[in-house]
Amino acid sequence: MTSGAIDITIFPAVLVWRRGRNDRKYKDIWEPPTDLDIIMEMEKVGFDKLKLNGLNLVKTKRGQMIDVNAIAKGWGVDQIYKYLKSNGFTQFMVEIGGEVRTYGKNNKGKSWKIGIDRPRPGLGPGENIYAIASLNNQAMATSGNYRNFFEYDGVKYSHIIDPRTGTALQSDIASVTVTGPNCIDADALATALNVMTVEEGKNLVESLEGFDAYWIIKNQNGAFESIASSGMQID
Repeated sequence: MTSGAIDITIFPAVLVWRRGRNDRKYKDIWEPPTDLDIIMEMEKVGFDKLKLNGLNLVKTKRGQMIDVNAIAKGWGVDQIYKYLKSNGFTQFMVEIGGEVRTYGKNNKGKSWKIGIDRPRPGLGPGENIYAIASLNNQAMATSGNYRNFFEYDGVKYSHIIDPRTGTALQSDIASVTVTGPNCIDADALATALNVMTVEEGKNLVESLEGFDAYWIIKNQNGAFESIASSGMQID
């Protein structure tokens, strides 16, 4: 559905960016990997290179690794949500590392209001709220490049790696927030929409029932602008 913008087998490429260039002169100074470094690791990337055999996941290439970081927090939120609901709780909000799912109303009898951080490096969670989303029995996940990134020679490289090319993102998309009926899918979509162009991402979101998205874009002047899908509830 995302045309390869999210891929669970991306971990070899993630690791090569974490390590940086193999033959750099100063080992204590990170440098971006070379094209050859990336190409060598991308031979192991591609969900079509994994095979399911009953309950067994089979690698077809030596060195393949999977990375569930893009969905792990969302999955955890959903598990706690199901546990609380099965035990009779009717008003609650679950949050793990910024990923959220709500049920019922808040303690004021109103829809849950969840802040979306201003995507500026150096700010802590909740320190500077850019917008507020209104959630009604929904999940919400945000992904961006403003807290985790590499930097070399004045250039910033996102921790998010494009699975189609093996390169770290360098995009004007600062963050994407997704709301939806469950958190694992919202979490995955938030990552994928960072990789896709805004136009591609908006077309995808508008085609999915129950999902909406909110992009914060950093323009050429360094100011933030926002774009929302048609059903996104922003206060």
